[in-house]
Amino acid sequence: MKTFSEIYEDLKKKFADKSNLDIEPGTVIDFYMLSSAEALNEAYQEIENNKNPHIFTKLTGEDLDNMGFGYNCPRMANESDESYRYRLMNWLLKSEASNYTAIEMALMNMNYASYVTYVPLTEGVATATAYIIPKSYDETTIANAIAEAQERLKKVCSPGTYISYVIPEAIPVRIVAYINTENGDIETIKNNIKKKVADYINNIAIGDFLELGEINKIGINENGVNYFNVIQLYINNKVTNALNILQKIESKFVFDDIIWWTVE
Repeated sequence: MKTFSEIYEDLKKKFADKSNLDIEPGTVIDFYMLSSAEALNEAYQEIENNKNPHIFTKLTGEDLDNMGFGYNCPRMANESDESYRYRLMNWLLKSEASNYTAIEMALMNMNYASYVTYVPLTEGVATATAYIIPKSYDETTIANAIAEAQERLKKVCSPGTYISYVIPEAIPVRIVAYINTENGDIETIKNNIKKKVADYINNIAIGDFLELGEINKIGINENGVNYFNVIQLYINNKVTNALNILQKIESKFVFDDIIWWTVE
């Protein structure tokens, strides 16, 4: 940015170049040049002050307060700019941890788990339980899912929090269903339905219901199917007549098999 003196000398030089006249100090035209230079200097300064308003180190006073309101971090009573600026610069790190939103966000898009449910205060103050639903129940996937959850939570939970990592008990779901097709390969149709039903059951979230109607919808909507109907549903090897069953936190529905009865 140009200084006041540089602006003044530039104005005088431009005037001299165009008029071939020198400006004598103390004359009316000299005072005019001084006034113009001062006005331009103030304009330069205002532009500079507003050039980077998002830079914390450039903010003071009311501008710093306005930035703080945006972060929901107001200035404390009689707090200096230096102290307030330091708190604002560390506000993001502080807000990233030890709150449910940060924890929930950290547990999204897991690589080895369908989802992880974090429940605080399960064994008292400074305790929590992470219920991990692995994408498959083999030992390697379970180990990787636990390690991934531990790494994610380490960044957002208080170091003093004791977290239990629990793999809910797998509850097998077996289905007996009628099926009929007239225009299609029956084995291909069965395999397609089986895969879609498995995806549906294995991805039911905690607090949602396994719905018999949803399974019937999958079968009926498969191309080439003329008739499909679930006639029996086994949950943990026990038959149930319920139309919907709650997915609880301590266990996980896992697709087992479909027993087919072909009808003419």
